[in-house]
Amino acid sequence: MPLFETLASLASIPNFTLNNTVGVSTGSSFSGNVVINVDPNVPARDRTTELAAQRSITGAMRDEEHVTLLMKDALSGVPPTSFLNDRHSVKGIEPDGSYDTSRIGFKIGKLMESAAKAGKPITHDEASKMVYDGIRYSVHLDTPTYANDVRSHMNALRAHGCELEQQRNYWNEPVYHAYHTVWREPLTNRLFEVQYHTHEGSNARRTLRPQFFIFRSPVSDEKRAQVSAQMKAEWAKVPVPPGALGLGALTTAG
Repeated sequence: MPLFETLASLASIPNFTLNNTVGVSTGSSFSGNVVINVDPNVPARDRTTELAAQRSITGAMRDEEHVTLLMKDALSGVPPTSFLNDRHSVKGIEPDGSYDTSRIGFKIGKLMESAAKAGKPITHDEASKMVYDGIRYSVHLDTPTYANDVRSHMNALRAHGCELEQQRNYWNEPVYHAYHTVWREPLTNRLFEVQYHTHEGSNARRTLRPQFFIFRSPVSDEKRAQVSAQMKAEWAKVPVPPGALGLGALTTAG
């Protein structure tokens, strides 16, 4: 999409303005100001990607409140010892209300690159609609009833009209334990991610957050092996819930 079309499309979003000014999000549980920065020194192609990421984030902000209410309603039938972490549920919104378009922009770029290699090029906006975790949630469940509670919540989401698009079981992985699902919400057609964790797994994830970023950064093989060993040792302490391995492997709709 040409840059001027991208700018015009973003400018059409209610209560948002461009050129380093401030817009206020509406129709969402978010409040406060969101700063939109358009750097004139960035090449036009990269600006288009950044603006597509910003547009993706603002769209997610509009839909987040509706999807969060749906999530909470679906979780109401799961034992009360579980809880939903919906803080920062829109990827790319920082605690101070500013945008961080880097992760969404990176995903848009990778999706466009993969489509081009497959001989089926897509636009920035088409790629942004394929980003599955623009809205994401963590559900924390008790270990003994984890597998049954995951199934109960998934059935509740289906009962609300949501369609399962993807699932991935990480409980047999050495450096991470969880169950991830991707859903499509019927009213907004929005993709959103739900991660199911145990309380022990959540604690391990918080503990290993520094190591995780080191592991994914450009470090030496020796350093990566050292960090990997630390992560494996910590995750080995997290008990695998009964039935978790039988929740299903990697599947993708279509």
